[in-house]
Amino acid sequence: MSTIRCANCGADNVAGAQFCAACGAALVTPAGPPPAPPTYPAAPQQAPAAYPAPPWAMQPTPQQGTGTATAALVLGIVGLLAWLLPLIGLPVNVIGIVLGALGRRGPSKGTATAGLVCSVIGLGLTIINGIAGAIMMVNLMHGR
Repeated sequence: MSTIRCANCGADNVAGAQFCAACGAALVTPAGPPPAPPTYPAAPQQAPAAYPAPPWAMQPTPQQGTGTATAALVLGIVGLLAWLLPLIGLPVNVIGIVLGALGRRGPSKGTATAGLVCSVIGLGLTIINGIAGAIMMVNLMHGR
């Protein structure tokens, strides 16, 4: 009959027992030899070119395409002020509309949309002011 010796008190216990009959400590059954540690292939000295760089080695890239949206917003705001002078307001607002439409394709859609809306409003005011100025000029020339 085989026995298991208690690591706590040294008493002999029946094989298969989970607790020591003398002190009540948990008995550890001897297992076979410990398993061999896993072996891994040696790490390559340099990563192959096909693998991308790890995230911690990558440099952050600046956000591309925000300049167009910002320019559209600036031109939209300037266009809202320049509608009083149609010769200045017309080209400023048209360029603002074009840049706003192009900027909506980039990452700054909100800024581009705000510039687009401001430019459209400015263009409408510029056209109304231009028509009103032309009517007033005609009336002044005809003496009405």
